[in-house]
Amino acid sequence: RRRLQHVDSPALCNNETNFFCWYQCLDIPNSDHTMDYLQDGYSLYCLDPAILLSSDNSIPDATDPCEEGYVHNSNCMGSWQLPDENVPGYDFPYFDPSLIEDSGPVSEYHTELEEQYCYGGTSMYMDGFHWLGTTCVIFLFPEWVLSTPARFVWASIGSIFFAVLLEFTLFKRRSIYAMSPGKRRLILSALVYGIQLAMGYFIMLVIMTYSGPLFVSTIFGMMIGHCLFNAQDSLMRTLEKRKEVEKESELRATPLATTEHQNGTTGHDSNRISNDEESDYGGCCCEPSKPPQSANDVVVTEKTKLKDSVPEGATPCCQYTL
Repeated sequence: RRRLQHVDSPALCNNETNFFCWYQCLDIPNSDHTMDYLQDGYSLYCLDPAILLSSDNSIPDATDPCEEGYVHNSNCMGSWQLPDENVPGYDFPYFDPSLIEDSGPVSEYHTELEEQYCYGGTSMYMDGFHWLGTTCVIFLFPEWVLSTPARFVWASIGSIFFAVLLEFTLFKRRSIYAMSPGKRRLILSALVYGIQLAMGYFIMLVIMTYSGPLFVSTIFGMMIGHCLFNAQDSLMRTLEKRKEVEKESELRATPLATTEHQNGTTGHDSNRISNDEESDYGGCCCEPSKPPQSANDVVVTEKTKLKDSVPEGATPCCQYTL
């Protein structure tokens, strides 16, 4: 497992179970047999395994990007290879051949590198965005290493749904402010706020992997969530407005003649009353909102209820209800 501590020289590693590579002390492959490897003539190199396989096991080509460990390159890792005369292997200061007991040929436990989807693991690419890197991405938790294409696809899908869920959490948090003020609303608001923060930081960590597919998936998910829940013309707001219109239509469905008959007024009187009402409200196009009944009602309406932005086409006389 890669360690996150930054070190400046091989002297800061123990050179028994870990060695200097990528400015870190990385675990030595098959560290239990380090002395056996050295006795049988193998050398430990800090190299890029993808380049090693693509260059027909060329040690100079594979070690060149790693610069003997003095570079931030998440593709670099340790590998036992037969030495190349032009490239010295890693120096083990405590190696003493006279103290080694022969435990059998190296071939019994040595495994050659095989071409894989990716190698090792990193939670952040240090050299910028990678669309498809040779180092596996660690997705939030050490156990979630995206070492196969299938795992990467599932991580991308999960990022989309997680981003949509964050937008849904924002939407539900706004709806809490429509509740009556009190301890219940305060507790729910704090709980949802904590969930929102946790999800936001998780998404930040996904973005900080510098993985191109995960970045695009996360942004795409947040766009979907925005269109579904939080945009002014979002699906949820459109449905809410439609329900409000249907409710108003039902309230106005009573025929005018029936209303006049029940109230004992004629059409002429009704028109006169309507004209008087219109003049009282300055020729306003819509019905006046109910004035608050008490000072407490004003506090609840103006200070404790979350206000949406002014709808399109709203006239000044209707803005009291916004």
